[in-house]
Amino acid sequence: MKYWDMKDPQAVTGGAESVFQFKGEIYASNHTWENGKCFQKTLKSTNGKNFLPLSNKMELGEDGSFTVVGDEVYWFIRPSAYTAQGKPNRVIGLKRSTDMIAWTATQTVLIPDAQDIAENKDFYEMSVIKTGNDFFGFLMVYQKGNSGQDAEQIPPYTANEQTVSIQLCHSLDGITWRRLNNRKDFITRPAGIHQQYCSSFTDGNNVKFLVSESPARHARDSVKDIFKMVIYSIPLAELLKFK
Repeated sequence: MKYWDMKDPQAVTGGAESVFQFKGEIYASNHTWENGKCFQKTLKSTNGKNFLPLSNKMELGEDGSFTVVGDEVYWFIRPSAYTAQGKPNRVIGLKRSTDMIAWTATQTVLIPDAQDIAENKDFYEMSVIKTGNDFFGFLMVYQKGNSGQDAEQIPPYTANEQTVSIQLCHSLDGITWRRLNNRKDFITRPAGIHQQYCSSFTDGNNVKFLVSESPARHARDSVKDIFKMVIYSIPLAELLKFK
């Protein structure tokens, strides 16, 4: 896309969960693995540097993003983590809270449809922004093996097997979503890059994306490489044209 403005990549050593402000306080989340299960905790900080647990751990999967909507926080999560071949597909769920402690039951808001399933695609996570009456979701789509293999697939790989790409979605309420841009990659993966994960935010004029990119495949036997963090941006006015 001609509107993308890509900055110089900077090496990073690991990922992080959402960090944001709500009602004058600073919040975040993190995940841990225990006995093959993934748990999330919400965190609170007074200085943006030191965070203390705010909630008990919840078995919610390892990826999620927060969006402030009025007096509520919407927490978009992937409630089904590391789903093996033959089991339900990864989906996107929503939890809501007014205090970051008590959360609603998980509501499934986006599931792979017949086209996704036929193409061996799952939903890894979704970063969401709200601007005016619009929600835009940046959906990270996991392309499994051509025969439906999950992360246990071993080389060789063909084309887009074991890749993660970013697609564009839209909603008026954060619950009912439409896929936009003919399901094409919204941020084109550069040559040699096989995984992209993003966090998004808007300053009212532009939408910016912190994108973690890697040449490694999303497979346990793939050659591992350090992820690079790249900043992309697009004018909000141009994003709105995709509706």
